Amino acid sequence: MWVRSHIDGQEAALPFTPQELESYRADSAKYGQEAAFVTAICTDVGKGYAVRGAGLETLEQFTGKILLPDYIAKPKDADAAMPC
Repeated sequence: MWVRSHIDGQEAALPFTPQELESYRADSAKYGQEAAFVTAICTDVGKGYAVRGAGLETLEQFTGKILLPDYIAKPKDADAAMPC
């Protein structure tokens, strides 16, 4: 599974390019696997992020229905890694 994320309105959305899709599919095929591509889109709502996924249908072909959290709290430590 290949995942990208961005904070809507604060970071540029970087869609997977056709070249990346082809390359990642080829890399996965080397291991007898298919590839899935998902983008987590986060919206800053103050103390946390509302989350929605794009491209989940490619992953759900392999796993069945997936539920993403609707909300992720921001870390209290300003130096901690952001969850989105």
